[in-house]
Amino acid sequence: MKEFTIDFIIIGIYLAIIIGYGIYQGQKVKTSAEFFIADKRMPWWACSLAFFTLVLSTQDIVAYTETGYMRGFTAFNPYISIGGFILLFIALGAPIYYFTGVYTVPEYLSKRYNEKTALAGSVALLLFLLAILAFNIYAFAVMAEGLFGFPILVTILVLSVLIAIYTSIGGVVSVISVDVLQAAFLFLGGLLIVAIGIDKVGGWNELIAWTPAENIQYTTQINDPGYPAVGMWMGISIIVAAFYMMHQGVLQKCLAARSMNGTRLTMLIYGMVMLPLGCLFTGTPGLITRALVEKGVIPEPDTTGHTMAYLLDQIMPHGLLGICIAGIMAAMISTTDSYINSATTVFINDIYMKLVKGKSDAHYLKLARIVTYIVAIGIPFVFVKYFMNIPYLIAAFYSITSAVVPGVLIAVICGMGTKTFKAKAATASIIASIVGTLLSIFFPATFLAPFCIGISYTDPGASWFQTVAGFVWGVAFAVIFSFFPEKQKNDIELFGLVRNHPRVDIAHDAYFYGLTKNKKGIDQLSVEDKQHYLKLNKEPYKKYWKEQVLKNE
Repeated sequence: MKEFTIDFIIIGIYLAIIIGYGIYQGQKVKTSAEFFIADKRMPWWACSLAFFTLVLSTQDIVAYTETGYMRGFTAFNPYISIGGFILLFIALGAPIYYFTGVYTVPEYLSKRYNEKTALAGSVALLLFLLAILAFNIYAFAVMAEGLFGFPILVTILVLSVLIAIYTSIGGVVSVISVDVLQAAFLFLGGLLIVAIGIDKVGGWNELIAWTPAENIQYTTQINDPGYPAVGMWMGISIIVAAFYMMHQGVLQKCLAARSMNGTRLTMLIYGMVMLPLGCLFTGTPGLITRALVEKGVIPEPDTTGHTMAYLLDQIMPHGLLGICIAGIMAAMISTTDSYINSATTVFINDIYMKLVKGKSDAHYLKLARIVTYIVAIGIPFVFVKYFMNIPYLIAAFYSITSAVVPGVLIAVICGMGTKTFKAKAATASIIASIVGTLLSIFFPATFLAPFCIGISYTDPGASWFQTVAGFVWGVAFAVIFSFFPEKQKNDIELFGLVRNHPRVDIAHDAYFYGLTKNKKGIDQLSVEDKQHYLKLNKEPYKKYWKEQVLKNE
């Protein structure tokens, strides 16, 4: 280990800076609102940087590096469809989440439907967040094992404790503050890996020349046993849609912004500037490794799961290696702390507060800090054994997250898009997608095989179709239960919870009016106030704003 001394020193300095800064910022947090959504007082640029470090995680860097090595440009598939879903969130999700003042997705489900739907959504979302949390830190541990020989479980334990320390103190305030700082490490480490790697290959043209012809394609074959085209495109589209419409980590980053425009800017800057960098930092190292192997510069790695560690060991001089590891660790920590805080928020806000009512804000804040340690330290070990049994990292990741995503996604989008979607249909969709996906995992011959287009259910890539199975189950039960009789909520009850009800301009005025009445969201306004704004909502857009200008003058 002597040859890594300088690298370990750099990593130690990085950890000291990050944890110290997180504790410093977290000491300012005095209320649960600050702990959960920073009380909407963060500047948009800070939210945007924090959002980038959430999205560009170790799970992406390590897993897509393996995909880039094995299947080339297919590693960029998930990023191709993201732009459309970013616009969907800006147009549909962001105004509703922001102006209703909700802290969590289940809280929205409770307001839009009922407590049963919210409970089902809470369970699903917790499983989703905890699985991603565990996989993210597991992916870094796999890389550390390949590079330094560290035992996976020991690495997970040490890092979990360190992350829990500052996350438990400041919640999302510490998370966003630290993530802004970590963005610098992430940018520097990622650029070093890509720049030095491409230089070792001999330039971009050489990289393309030495990439196998089949890896130049942006998609795989339908019958590819590890990366089936249909399963990847369908599974990725569902997961990405869920990521931007019902992902608690995304929601908390956006809701922390000071204004609705700040929320929009957070997403736009990410989509136009940071997303392309994400593509560069994730799949490209895998392409570089494959080109170096094909060119004969380095031998083949012993295992594809260690592709990133292998590349760093082969091309990176000591000292710079420490900076790169710090950058990848920044991606891991920034994502993990977000998921820890998000899972804690869902548990406290959507489960505990409903079971134990009437406690002081200090009580909920103290419990949130305790739960943070439980989530951070205990949860990763629950999932690790499962992940180890699946040969490809990215397949392992999507197989577990697919169990809970489809149903909640259906409930959120249909609930926001139309007033007629029923609570029974939403609840049934969430439960059915979980049950259907679990059946496909434990009884694949019966419940997964019918969805495996082009491959066998026994192939490694069959896990891609688990998302599809859950989605089909969710849609089927949503349709069936939509025919069941149910008392529909009226316009007053749905105020602010459905698209253009009211319009964004009306919602903006209603939101700030509500703040003067100590209401955190427009859905909490009085019936009289809602009727007033619904009446304004019927007026033409130009007429309304003309009246507002005259009134202000």
